[in-house]
Amino acid sequence: MRRETVGEFSSDDDDDILLELGTRPPRFTQIPPSSAALQTQIPTTLEVTTTTLNNKQSKNDNQLVNQLNKAQGEASMLRDKINFLNIEREKEKNIQAVKVNELQVKHLQELAKLKQELQKLEDEKKFLQMEARGKSKREVITNVKPPSTTLSTNTNTITPDSSSVAIEAKPQSPQSKKRKISDNLLKKNMVPLNPNRIIPDETSLFLESILLHQIIGADLSTIEILNRLKLDYITEFKFKNFVIAKGAPIGKSIVSLLLRCKKTLTLDRFIDTLLEDIAVLIKEISVHPNESKLAVPFLVALMYQIVQFRPSATHNLALKDCFLFICDLIRIYHHVLKVPIHESNMNLHVEPQIFQYELIDYLIISYSFDLLEGILRVLQSHPKQTYMEFFDENILKSFEFVYKLALTISYKPMVNVIFSAVEVVNIITSIILNMDNSSDLKSLISGSWWRDCITRLYALLEKEIKSGDVYNENVDTTTLHMSKYHDFFGLIRNIGDNELGGLISKLIYTDRLQSVPRVISKEDIGMDSDKFTAPIIGYKMEKWLLKLKDEVLNIFENLLMIYGDDATIVNGEMLIHSSKFLSREQALMIERYVGQDSPNLDLRCHLIEHTLTIIYRLWKDHFKQLREEQIKQVESQLIMSLWRFLVCQTETVTANEREMRDHRHLVDSLHDLTIKDQASYYEDAFEDLPEYIEEELKMQLNKRTGRIMQVKYDEKFQEMARTILESKSFDLTTLEEADSLYISMGL
Repeated sequence: MRRETVGEFSSDDDDDILLELGTRPPRFTQIPPSSAALQTQIPTTLEVTTTTLNNKQSKNDNQLVNQLNKAQGEASMLRDKINFLNIEREKEKNIQAVKVNELQVKHLQELAKLKQELQKLEDEKKFLQMEARGKSKREVITNVKPPSTTLSTNTNTITPDSSSVAIEAKPQSPQSKKRKISDNLLKKNMVPLNPNRIIPDETSLFLESILLHQIIGADLSTIEILNRLKLDYITEFKFKNFVIAKGAPIGKSIVSLLLRCKKTLTLDRFIDTLLEDIAVLIKEISVHPNESKLAVPFLVALMYQIVQFRPSATHNLALKDCFLFICDLIRIYHHVLKVPIHESNMNLHVEPQIFQYELIDYLIISYSFDLLEGILRVLQSHPKQTYMEFFDENILKSFEFVYKLALTISYKPMVNVIFSAVEVVNIITSIILNMDNSSDLKSLISGSWWRDCITRLYALLEKEIKSGDVYNENVDTTTLHMSKYHDFFGLIRNIGDNELGGLISKLIYTDRLQSVPRVISKEDIGMDSDKFTAPIIGYKMEKWLLKLKDEVLNIFENLLMIYGDDATIVNGEMLIHSSKFLSREQALMIERYVGQDSPNLDLRCHLIEHTLTIIYRLWKDHFKQLREEQIKQVESQLIMSLWRFLVCQTETVTANEREMRDHRHLVDSLHDLTIKDQASYYEDAFEDLPEYIEEELKMQLNKRTGRIMQVKYDEKFQEMARTILESKSFDLTTLEEADSLYISMGL
């Protein structure tokens, strides 16, 4: 039984095993657990290694990127540093080049100074040699007597004890005596320096110049005149440290201000303070309706003396403020320059014939314009880099109003003021021309600003100048003349005969303080009216007016160089007015002035040549800006004027010296006498006139005589005229035009 039961259990187990084996998959598809574990472990390890590799690679990439960025930053820094070093090197090169140029200029200046000193020493040596030769001829050489025989016999018989004394008392030679005598004479002729001498400083010299300033024609100094003036309606004037008490003399207060400033201020601060204080005082007097204006012209004269004393000590800002103030002052007294040309029929002349108030107004206006000119002259002496600190729109607007008053067309002109206004314009053009970089100033002073100014200069150029009518007030407005009521010297120029200069002192009482001027009658001026008709006075005034026109031509020439491309300035109008002026002056020389014994004929010839130079530059460099109708307008006059330069017999004009001497005696005798005086100076210096100097003087005389006679001009001007005539713009090909031209010229 037990075996049966065991057999049954064994058969059941086998069945179970078989069933289990039947349900299992094939053997080759089964993976042992170890391999399965390996398969599960391999991807995980691969993932770990790949992530670690990726992390390492990303770290390496980040490091490389950081290194690249760092290298790029360092490269850019090095590049910037190289650029900076290159810029510094260029700056150093430029600085070194400037220094080299400055050293070269300085070296050349030193060489020039040494050459001058050497030449001076050589001249002194020659003069000393000549003086020594002259003395040697006059002096007689004195022979020294030989020692006497008695002395020689005594010296032979002297005792040994006295021999030493005899040896010490040797006779001296004549040369040593002569040398000692000359040394003594030199010592006696030497002037010893005073060790206690005190050299005045700049402020002391400045104070002295103000205290000694005197207007030409006045009997008293300016400070002495102000010492006799007081403020009547202004109770007390006070500005900072400048105080004028009621009834106190103006000059005394100014002197006390000068003494206080001298102790504490340097020269530049001294000048700034004085200009400001005096300007405020002038303003208070001018704007007060009841206060007398008697002190104003003398205060303006003091301001001019302050400005021009030391140009380097007057700052640009002080000059600018002073310029604006004077323009405002002229605006206050503008009624002086707005006198109608023709008197009204309603004027019955019943007012009192007094002149003192008119004289004060004329002095204020004239001195103010002189101060404007003086300010710009001081500015011109300053460094070129500082010019732009002065000019701005306010300066230009103020001066535009001022020059329109001076260069008037609708009112009676005042010649003293015209000179200053024209010179201010000339200085402005010279400043622009001489600047290293003038583009900023050219853009500030544009062509539109110049348009009206040039028109007024054209009108001034058209006015005629006659020596007999320079003081004639009955002539028309086409002739330049000076009124006898304006005949006083200015602060810069001595124009006229200063007939009214003596009346300045008559305004002032010498024995009391005053605020109102003394009475001056117009009849006092008419007493010496015959003096104005003297020829020499007329010639002097004519010379001044001719120089005025030369200044106008200088302005045109400067504008050609500055605004050559600006058609609003350089255009056919300039050609028209220049051609008319050239033709008119040549006709006057031929018809009226040849044969007159006038010292101004050569100056008129210079104006003709100067005008031709302007026309030549217009024609040569700016022809595109000239319109054809403008050229046709003056074509006949211009052709005639140019032919007058060419039609002369060059070979025979100066051939006969005797004939030229006769011509000089007829047309230029005064200048001939002047040259003879110069020749006498040479004869006094050299004991005889050197041949080369004589030839040079003769050549100058002959050229001058030929120009005055209008028969010979210099070759360069003839070449200018020939160049214009031979240009394609003139068509002189027809026989009728050529015949009419030659007939009109008398050929």
